[in-house]
Amino acid sequence: MEVLGLLNSLNKSEKLEFRQFLELRNRRHQVRNLDLLNQIEKGNSEQLKKEIGANAFGVLKKRLKDALLDFIGTRKAVQQTKEEQELSKWIQLGKHCLDFGYPKEGLTYLLKAEGLALELDQFWYLNEIYHLLIEH
Repeated sequence: MEVLGLLNSLNKSEKLEFRQFLELRNRRHQVRNLDLLNQIEKGNSEQLKKEIGANAFGVLKKRLKDALLDFIGTRKAVQQTKEEQELSKWIQLGKHCLDFGYPKEGLTYLLKAEGLALELDQFWYLNEIYHLLIEH
């Protein structure tokens, strides 16, 4: 996958966050990954390639692509973690209600958790939900 294709998959705010991500990762001031990012967005990366040479350009492009993949992967992992926390919260709330004699509310929360688990394809959580429904 090309860097431009990955960049086009991001919306405007994600692109800004990626720039900040790159700035935080840059330990030296000589790093040109932000220059390459600007040139790729303008469609003028050949100028930078001529300036720094083909080998250095290839290495820089590879580093930018790796950073972009790392950024996207990290964002997705954080998003998935939040969704799983939400799912776990509904399961725990349903279990608590069932344990303390509120079956109607417990069933409501477990059915909400089931819908979320089906949406997220979280089969382990679905198994736990069905086990709780059978148990109570």
